[in-house]
Amino acid sequence: MKSQSILFHGKPPVFARAWRLLFCGRSLRSLLPILAAAFLLAYSVMGCAGSHALASDNPSGNVVATVNGKTITEEELEAPFSTRIYQMRMEIYQMKRQYLTELIAEMILQKEADERKMPLETFVKEVVLAGESAVGEEEIQQYLRANPDIQKSWQGSREDLNTQVRAQLKNQKDYRRLMEYANKVKSKSTVSVQFKEPPLPRVNVEPGDSPAMGPADAPLTIIEFSDYRCPSCRQVHATVKQLREAYKGKIRWVFKDFPLGGNEVSIKAAQAARCAGEQMVYWQYQDLLFNSKEEPTPDNLRAIARSLNLKMDKFNACMDSGKYIDQVMTDAQEGNRIGIDRTPSFIFNGKLFPGGPTMERFKEIIEEELKSAAGRKG
Repeated sequence: MKSQSILFHGKPPVFARAWRLLFCGRSLRSLLPILAAAFLLAYSVMGCAGSHALASDNPSGNVVATVNGKTITEEELEAPFSTRIYQMRMEIYQMKRQYLTELIAEMILQKEADERKMPLETFVKEVVLAGESAVGEEEIQQYLRANPDIQKSWQGSREDLNTQVRAQLKNQKDYRRLMEYANKVKSKSTVSVQFKEPPLPRVNVEPGDSPAMGPADAPLTIIEFSDYRCPSCRQVHATVKQLREAYKGKIRWVFKDFPLGGNEVSIKAAQAARCAGEQMVYWQYQDLLFNSKEEPTPDNLRAIARSLNLKMDKFNACMDSGKYIDQVMTDAQEGNRIGIDRTPSFIFNGKLFPGGPTMERFKEIIEEELKSAAGRKG
């Protein structure tokens, strides 16, 4: 029976042959799901997940159905699922990207092997992976502590489990050595990659009467959908403040409330910020809300108002009247319509980024959009 490589299963024949030669008989079926995931490129999106789905990216506008003379377009069909579809596309992209990386590595290593007049399998074994990739006992135990489900489902002896884990960790180390070697000698090959990740979903959202700062004619409008009780929103808020200051005068920042699951506490907090806005301290109140470690209970919402020296009779009257609940819920409905399913989420001139980008990714998107806007203006 042929041995199949865990790490290069389904990979190009030459690379697969080399890997099978090196790791024949080292299969670890019970660990496959966990270990296989370790070699996919990570694409993480910070965010608090909600109960709403989302979707489209490049809707064609084609008519998919007609009812009593009224049409349903593909854009309408995809709109509530824009984020979900985008993330599915990203998962496919990451799988293809990983495969492409290994295809390139194989071709680079094949060139090195040819120059030495050695078969690829021999070159990999005797040159790239010369010497043992030692795995210590502590590494095995650390891995098992990090993956407790493995021990629970293991049917054999502890000694057999340790042996299997040791072999698998060695495979992982050898895989990294293989890819590192290919990367080290990459400069000796001519490599050009045109494969690009899928574009961000396009959505149509108007700022409306939502709180905003920055010039109305700014080349870039960023619309933030967020929830005051969301840990990720609180974490990203510090980044948001830095960006608003760094790009002051170049961007218009619009804030829309998206209380996940219609949470009553989040809705109250959103109303409180808008009530504070009547006394010209909306953004200051918002900062305190995001930075507070306390649950935004009615008492805490009033305490924040007092800390800003608000007129409490006016603030309390505003809260008691519920005058802003319709605006808060309108924001939430707008988010649902375009497929927002997590907070925070950001829209850059109509391009939806689900979740919270890193500072680097934020700047990258902002610079791209500012450059694009300048090009259109020119």
